[in-house]
This record gives sequence, C-alpha cells and structure tokens, in this order.
Amino acid sequence: MATYLVISDNFEPAKRGETLTDEQLAGTDIQALIESGHLQFADPPLAPPEPAPIPVSEPAAVSEPLTPAPDPPPVVVPDLGGVIPPDPVPTPTPVPADGITEAPVAATEQE
Repeated sequence: MATYLVISDNFEPAKRGETLTDEQLAGTDIQALIESGHLQFADPPLAPPEPAPIPVSEPAAVSEPLTPAPDPPPVVVPDLGGVIPPDPVPTPTPVPADGITEAPVAATEQE
C-alpha cells in the first residue's frame, strides 16, 4: 500500500502536509494528481531488486592442443615495369539507321 503526501493548498480531500493512502484515493487518477503537483509519494522509493547471477559453465575439455593455422602462401605479382595495362574496352556494335539489330531471317521454301 502506497502513501502520498499532499503538497498543494488546492486539494479538497486533505490539507497540505497530510498523508493519504491509495485506499483513501480510490476512484481518483493518482498519476494525474502527482503530475499536476497536488500529491507526491510519501514512501521512500524501493531499491531495484538485485539481478540474478549469471551461471558460469566450465569450459569444454580440449582433447588435443590447438595449433595456429599455417601462413597462406605469398601472392606472386608479375613485374610489369611499373606499367598497369589498361582494361580492355569493348568495341561498340554499330546500330543500323532503321534500328533493327538482328539480321532478317531468310525465306525458306515451302513444300
């Protein structure tokens, strides 16, 4: 059960400095009365509960010792004499004036 201290002179159920319980304030919006400055909590705030300890498991047994991975082989780069060859540029295909890029299908003989 919570108790509240009246901190306003303009509060009808009680005078400033009196304490009221939540049972005495039943049917009222206690949160609105606190936010509007008529009441404040009279009870000391409770300390948050201690968190539960995290269980610690034992490390798994290692059957053989771990060895580091071997170094990767070195990358061999050919000596180009400081010249980087250009990327091949594709040659554009010319487009005919009529816009048709496919060759016409030859007429076949009908039987």
